[in-house]
Amino acid sequence: MERMKTSINLLPWKYRRARLMGRRAMQWSALWSAVAIGTLAAYLAEFHRHRAAGNRLAELQAQYEPIAQLAAEIQSLQARQEELAWREAVLRRLEDPRPALSLLGLISASARQCGGGLRVEKLTLQATEAPESKAESGTPTSTPPSLAFATLKGIAVDSRTAARFVLDLQQTGAFDRVELKEAMEQAAQGRTLYTYCVECSY
Repeated sequence: MERMKTSINLLPWKYRRARLMGRRAMQWSALWSAVAIGTLAAYLAEFHRHRAAGNRLAELQAQYEPIAQLAAEIQSLQARQEELAWREAVLRRLEDPRPALSLLGLISASARQCGGGLRVEKLTLQATEAPESKAESGTPTSTPPSLAFATLKGIAVDSRTAARFVLDLQQTGAFDRVELKEAMEQAAQGRTLYTYCVECSY
């Protein structure tokens, strides 16, 4: 058996609809307010995070600036050191402790000591850079002087004259080493001569 209604809403329909819409508006307003508050909170948190990151970045950049300046100064000093080393190497190559004219004079004097029995036909000068001596740590300790070589080629009347020429060169004291590299017998114009090759280092 159906239950009979005991009350009747006599309020006008427009009024009831307005109240219903008002209640729904309040419900949706509360929901959208919660969403807006949550969004605003997330935005503020992200804003503060970015702001803190920017402040940290500025702090790190301020700390790095002296290091960057020091690195630039180190690079400048290294470039300056390389330039000075290059200039020193050029000057060392240009500096000749025994000019060619002095060597030529010493060699001519030694040849004259052979009494005309020896002739120098070719003189070659060559300079080579000696390797740097290193300490146990592997760092260069000093730069040794460049080694230079003078190679003499010519003819002599006999092997004794060539040997005397080598001895005279040694006695000048101008060379660290004088070595007879070659002495070969050769027949020329009906007589026997000796071609020689002497190497002198200084």
